[in-house]
Amino acid sequence: NEILVLEKNSIPGKKILVTGNGRCNFLNDDFTKEHFHSIKENNINEIITEDNKNRVLDFIKSLGVEIKIKNGYYYPFTNKSSTIRDALYEEALKTGCEFRFDYEVFDIKKNNNEFVINGELKCDILVMSSGGKAYPKTGSDGASYILLEKLGHKVTNSYPSLVQLETEDKYLKELDGVRTDALVSIYDSDKLIKSELGELQLTSYGVSGICIFNLSRYVNIIDNPIIRINFMPYTKDYKNYILNLKDNKIYDALKRIINEKIASVILKLIAVDKSKL
Repeated sequence: NEILVLEKNSIPGKKILVTGNGRCNFLNDDFTKEHFHSIKENNINEIITEDNKNRVLDFIKSLGVEIKIKNGYYYPFTNKSSTIRDALYEEALKTGCEFRFDYEVFDIKKNNNEFVINGELKCDILVMSSGGKAYPKTGSDGASYILLEKLGHKVTNSYPSLVQLETEDKYLKELDGVRTDALVSIYDSDKLIKSELGELQLTSYGVSGICIFNLSRYVNIIDNPIIRINFMPYTKDYKNYILNLKDNKIYDALKRIINEKIASVILKLIAVDKSKL
């Protein structure tokens, strides 16, 4: 087949480069249908299988990419998204795919069994892989919704998902850049909706990280979203641990368990002097 890729950007795979915070977590170890949603359940049963997971892994390995698993996520061993992007692009070129960059599709019409793009390009099979509206800087600006509707497809209401969360807290600037493992829970007022254990990133505007991404989808469907964080999910008896450190200041004891910036902010929140024994 003759394959032509029409790319709005000046380079291929721009969104791949920002995946996984620049490291590209391209697959989950826990690849089961329970983690996916579709109105057509049969589609999920056919696509989300162990065999298909292995096919993806075998393909990536066939490109010469070394793989590692961390916390259930597959990454290139280089920890660089460009490793995946470059391998895919080079393989496409080897198989004869043609790329046309800086080309924006603004019109698609279907005449009988033929698609006409921008009134000049014709093809018998059209694959749209333009993303939604999640990241305009990468080209996913929602323009594809309009094109799909003109072709007769129905576009449902879209909501932010797998995103960082903005929160209100006067101490956020002091915690900016801190990464830590934590148990993060989202509540609707006092009702627990869901909890996630994983890496949490604290920023000047709020919270981010994989566990936050997994919880973010609930923010738009509950009335009063509240985030609660347990910074000591692996420490069962931390109270007695701290009390037994009789010769240490409470701040010194806390920073042996959690990040020192977090320890400092916690003591400010509960109005306890850092020098207190």
